[in-house]
Amino acid sequence: MNLIADLIEANLEVLVRRFVEETRGRESSQGLKASEIITTLPEYLRMVALICRHGPTPERLETRKRLEEVHINLRLRVGATQEDATDEYTLMGRLIPRLWDDVGPEHKPAASDLQCLFQQLEDAMDHVVVLFSGYSLEDRQREKRFLRQLDALAPQALEAHEDAQARLQPLVDTVIRALEAAGAELFLMEPGSTVMVAVANSGRDVPHARRRRVDARGPSFLGRVTRSEEPLVLTQAHGLPDSEREGLGNEGWSTLLGLRLWPHGKLMGVLCVGFAQARPVTPQTKRFLETLVDYLSSILDRALLMGKGKGKLHETHAQLARSETRYRLATQAASDSVWDWDLTTQEVTWSGGVQDLLGFTPEETGPTADWWVGRIHPEDRERVKHGIHAAIQGTQSRWQDEYRFLTRQGDPVRVLDTGVITRDAQGRGMRMVGAMQDITARRKTEAGREQFLQEAQTARVQASAERALRMIRDLLDFTQARLGGGIPVQCQDLDLDLATVVRQVMEEVQMNFPERVLQTSMPGHEAWGCWDPDRMAQVLTNLLGNALKYSPESTPVTVRVQGTEREVLLEVHNAGDPIPPDLLRRLFQPMQRGVPGMDLTTRSVGLGLYIVQHIVQAHGGTIDVMSMKEAGTTFTVKLPRDGARQATRG
Repeated sequence: MNLIADLIEANLEVLVRRFVEETRGRESSQGLKASEIITTLPEYLRMVALICRHGPTPERLETRKRLEEVHINLRLRVGATQEDATDEYTLMGRLIPRLWDDVGPEHKPAASDLQCLFQQLEDAMDHVVVLFSGYSLEDRQREKRFLRQLDALAPQALEAHEDAQARLQPLVDTVIRALEAAGAELFLMEPGSTVMVAVANSGRDVPHARRRRVDARGPSFLGRVTRSEEPLVLTQAHGLPDSEREGLGNEGWSTLLGLRLWPHGKLMGVLCVGFAQARPVTPQTKRFLETLVDYLSSILDRALLMGKGKGKLHETHAQLARSETRYRLATQAASDSVWDWDLTTQEVTWSGGVQDLLGFTPEETGPTADWWVGRIHPEDRERVKHGIHAAIQGTQSRWQDEYRFLTRQGDPVRVLDTGVITRDAQGRGMRMVGAMQDITARRKTEAGREQFLQEAQTARVQASAERALRMIRDLLDFTQARLGGGIPVQCQDLDLDLATVVRQVMEEVQMNFPERVLQTSMPGHEAWGCWDPDRMAQVLTNLLGNALKYSPESTPVTVRVQGTEREVLLEVHNAGDPIPPDLLRRLFQPMQRGVPGMDLTTRSVGLGLYIVQHIVQAHGGTIDVMSMKEAGTTFTVKLPRDGARQATRG
């Protein structure tokens, strides 16, 4: 008999309820649904009870570890910190003993049972630390040592057509030593084509004319690496079919680890590392490879840039200037006051909307956040300061607050302020972009209405805030896609049924458009796969928004999900006028929309389909559109079931 297992299993609902009640008061859980707090907790507690009752077999420990990992990753996605996550397991270590306090001391478990319980919780807290940090001090020192070696071997300049194996081989050899691998191969894109060429490898020197070539868009392992933002692993590589082995030259490697070189959001090539034995690849090894490849990418990018001379430098600066111009025009078109806070220099810039909202010109706002904080109403100031700095110093990606702000005349206006934070690889806040809205009139209107009208107005304010957030998110996603290496996706550890995401999005959209007819069709295989549910919801929401916007109100909009053995198709169809041919050709380019000018109803800046395409590509998929007068318009998304299997966790 095991009293701990009996108590947990008999009081599972009580434990979960108490966990939610205790957790709700914490800042990390405010605004979350109960399901977002609970995640995998019931399954986790059942597994802990099973381990305490029958012992810790490898299968049970692996299942427990997987449930912990899912819970921790889901909590990370809603802004929890390492301390928040460990505190939750500490809380569970207090809640379970309360069970025998409730029924009397005679039910207190034996010391060995208690040791088993607390060992599971301590392992979980260790797991939290590993998922958050990943590296030990020894790992970090080793990383620094090899980065210094790469830096010392870096070539000053390279020509794009140069046979540079002699100068690149030492860099590849350094990566091999760093990862304790059997070998590695470096492929670089051939200028003006979709072909990658092997430029350095761990074997003997190969004449330039006989170098291996591989199609970056093909189905091979190397081709799949070019479409993945995260390292890809392949075991039993020697048994691959020819289509998978294209470009690989070493038959002795059993495990392959590949990652693309992706400086400035553009494919430069692929580094493929081989191991002699079939082996699992640890998260630390993947992270180390990411660090090495990032550094190698910057070395090669700088060398190629210098090899192309000043003309290339001028072109690069011009591209950056054009991106900043687009961003500036988009913020000027918005009716809200948009602010941009550089968290490294503390410089804050404001759009022209600040003059309409507060009476100040952008030049009068002051160069730092001190001016901003100084204009917040004294009764709200400390609360707002604490909240925004807590968001920056934590792991949150979003901050929002409602407070009173003093205009130029000293009159308080009530504003809804929403900001999105971008972070560097170490999680430090680098930039925060936000939008401030005057909701004074709305709040006064709400005060005089009946309860049901108040709820409706609150919903409109929230919808307005969400539209502002979508605009900011689109601008940041655009900047990251163009200059920062693509839009990140976070693949679920467990297979997710895409139909679940579709149903949820359809319900939300239907609530916002009750007058429209939305139809779904989901025949065939189940639509399971490795998806980022939030990003896929973003894809479908954007496509549905377009379909509703550009179709007659009397016609339905249809979403169809069809699964095959290897992929899932997602189609969004609407009737109405076809997309003009000239627009169809550039539909997925940024700053494009069917009707010129800023859409003040949805606060669209013309980035929706551009971002949709990047999200789909990050899942290893494709998106196409067919638009004809008789058949209407259909967007078709094709997603390989395992296309994002190696996407970022956490």
